[in-house]
Amino acid sequence: MNAASLHARLLGAAFNNLPPAVRDLHDGAARGTFRGVAKVERGAGLIARLAAWLFGFPAAGESIPIELVIEASGEREIWRRDFGGQRFESELTLGRGRNDRLLVERFGAARVGLALIVEENRLRIIPRRMSVFGVPFPSALLPRGESFESEVDGRFSFDVEIDLPLAGLVVRYQGWLAGV
Repeated sequence: MNAASLHARLLGAAFNNLPPAVRDLHDGAARGTFRGVAKVERGAGLIARLAAWLFGFPAAGESIPIELVIEASGEREIWRRDFGGQRFESELTLGRGRNDRLLVERFGAARVGLALIVEENRLRIIPRRMSVFGVPFPSALLPRGESFESEVDGRFSFDVEIDLPLAGLVVRYQGWLAGV
């Protein structure tokens, strides 16, 4: 098996244009444990709260200690996140078929096909497809929000925002991570 991470394999030569801290976190040799601090905002509406609960997203808070463990297993990566004791995980794979050239992230029964775009010295993450129990969502119902990874003060920085049409903000978590 190729030791390159899924991100490196999907981005190809563009992977080398990422800021060093982003490249280091996604480097196949660097899989492991990362720790840092995050701020989490949650939506207030009923649908937003239900969606956040279903996906196991963390509760709102400031200066929350975060731990990310990335494990590779064959053609997938498992990302285990711990926000101050609240845990959720996802499985990442390279897309196939209609998800070709996308990174597919699975949260339970939901699968989201994500486009990875290197621009403005950051890695943008854009939802392009979604299905739940294998049933595709229409594009008008896809999650929205500005999500990206960058480097700030020499550290890996993340800003993940998930908004749903008709529901608004579900969750936004932003912060930084460093290798342990």
